[in-house]
Amino acid sequence: MARYKKCLVNYGDTIQAIAQRETNDVTRWQEIVKYNGLQYPYIVDTILEKLENPDHLVTHGDILVIPVETSLMDQDPNKLNKQDMEMVYNLVLGSDLGTVWTEDTEKHGTSDEIFSLSADTRGDILTVAGLDNLKQALNARLLTPKGALLLHPNYGSNLHKLFNRATRNQIRLIENEIMRTLKTDARVQDVQVISSVVDGDTYSGSFTVYLQSFKEYFDLLVSMDTTGNLILS
Repeated sequence: MARYKKCLVNYGDTIQAIAQRETNDVTRWQEIVKYNGLQYPYIVDTILEKLENPDHLVTHGDILVIPVETSLMDQDPNKLNKQDMEMVYNLVLGSDLGTVWTEDTEKHGTSDEIFSLSADTRGDILTVAGLDNLKQALNARLLTPKGALLLHPNYGSNLHKLFNRATRNQIRLIENEIMRTLKTDARVQDVQVISSVVDGDTYSGSFTVYLQSFKEYFDLLVSMDTTGNLILS
């Protein structure tokens, strides 16, 4: 993995000279060639020469993309771009196969009975990562009856037992069970109720889920990298 920067090709440049100037390592010229899809002689003196193979040659005035390795230890978490922040979330919050609720009221119990794998338009199994993975995991906790997983008796919720009457006390019980269940995930710091309504066996609610700060996630990722070689892309 690496970060990237752009480099202007100057008249008289060689690919080796660019590698030395931009990365302080002349041996990385082959990496630059491969990333930019160049073919020998890589850099030519005139536009006419470039036109002989325009997709794989550059000349002075053109731009090359240079991969630059950057350690997490060198990064300020307050200055990361959106792409880097997303990668931190993906690495810390993990990834999993994408699932979808079956919405079959006849099915209940273990998570594999109420969820099925989701696929894209080509039929390939989807994966979710980072915040999307956390959202999926929290939904699974809420929709799986507590005690349904034999090896995890405390996993899941008791929501399936609470929809029997639409009273203020019943609404509070449902709210408390949702908040309790969500906070059993170690990645959740706090949960607050925004709105909550029960109409018969239908519940509508809005909650705010608070996670740890991004800096805490960043520091956790740094601590997970015992080699010091983990870098962002």
